[in-house]
Amino acid sequence: MSQQRDKAVVERIMNLILDDAIAHFAHEERLFIEKSYPDRQEHAQIHSELIDKFKLVLKEIRGSEFSREWIEMGMTIRELLVSHVLCEDTRYIEYLRSE
Repeated sequence: MSQQRDKAVVERIMNLILDDAIAHFAHEERLFIEKSYPDRQEHAQIHSELIDKFKLVLKEIRGSEFSREWIEMGMTIRELLVSHVLCEDTRYIEYLRSE
């Protein structure tokens, strides 16, 4: 019973993170248009790929028993999002500052 509850909690948290990422990316993409960011299409494509990867991970964990693998998949998602913010988002921030 506890394992089922833990699985539901982890899944709910991951869904919240996904929802936040989608909202964040949508906000960025509106800003790209508003500020005429030249790499907006490439950056939006990266957003789309990240969301697809995230959804794939969620699908995989939904179809499996709660295990240590869930934590590893969650860390993979974390790595992808942090890497994106530190690398890709830095590029557009520099562009906005130079405007």
